[in-house]
Amino acid sequence: MSLSDLASLGSFVSGVAVLISLVYLALQVRQAERNQKAILQQGRAARNADTVLRIAEPGIVEAFRKARTGDVSLSALELEQFILCNRALMYGLEDVFFQHRNHLLDDAAFDSTVHALRFNMSAPGYRAAWKAMRAVHEPSFRDFVDQIVREAAVAPPADRLAQWTADVSAEQAAMGG
Repeated sequence: MSLSDLASLGSFVSGVAVLISLVYLALQVRQAERNQKAILQQGRAARNADTVLRIAEPGIVEAFRKARTGDVSLSALELEQFILCNRALMYGLEDVFFQHRNHLLDDAAFDSTVHALRFNMSAPGYRAAWKAMRAVHEPSFRDFVDQIVREAAVAPPADRLAQWTADVSAEQAAMGG
């Protein structure tokens, strides 16, 4: 084997090594992107769970229930509790909006958030709260939420206890109990 053949073989091996390195790098980048998206999703889920649990606290849940349904008998303190809880919810939604716009959150997770927003914006209290706080948000997010508000039909407040009782009764009947 001549020196020229050895140089060619060395060049070939070097090229294969570079190719293997590039494939490995591409796999690493892909895995890092998946990990980053998983961390963002986990943070989104933790933030939502924390907010819901805070709203469920005894001093807040009654104010939230009254305000959400549009009960105008709530006190100034109850209104402030509702507005502040809604600000927390909307900051979380704004974060999801930007993550999706920057391709850090997939369509399924974003669609889930949009569905929840549409559901909330069918309640008179949420709509009124949005009017009170919309000015603190970034313009493209305001436009996005305003569009959701225009599309969401206002629904009468649901009697959750009556619905739950009916659902439990139906499940018990289906079980033969």
